[in-house]
Amino acid sequence: MKRIEAERLENLIPFTHSTKVAEAKAAEEEAKHQATAQAQIDHLVHNFSVNAGPGRIDHSKSDSGRAALRGIKIHRNGKYDAVLTLRVLQQAHMSDDVPSIIRAAEKAKQGIVDAVNAKPDRGPIR
Repeated sequence: MKRIEAERLENLIPFTHSTKVAEAKAAEEEAKHQATAQAQIDHLVHNFSVNAGPGRIDHSKSDSGRAALRGIKIHRNGKYDAVLTLRVLQQAHMSDDVPSIIRAAEKAKQGIVDAVNAKPDRGPIR
């Protein structure tokens, strides 16, 4: 009787092969989006420069700006999210000095946090 009852309970659990396949496909698509966003982040940071005058580049400001941009990382659910980080960097890279880059990044991050918090189905952003 115990064996029959255990088998009956085991058979009540629905077969979820299709949901597992869909979850795997969604995870694969998300990984592609993350990789594409990370490539765009790398390109954006690499091409950041500050002008020192007509036809000249201020290399020290450019290097410190790149370092500040590399330091911006947005996390969702305890995991680095390259897509959200790219959104923030696209707004922050327009600034010329480190303090204004940080201010622009914080402002962009707050805008994204407000937008995500308006949709309760998403995870929290740090």
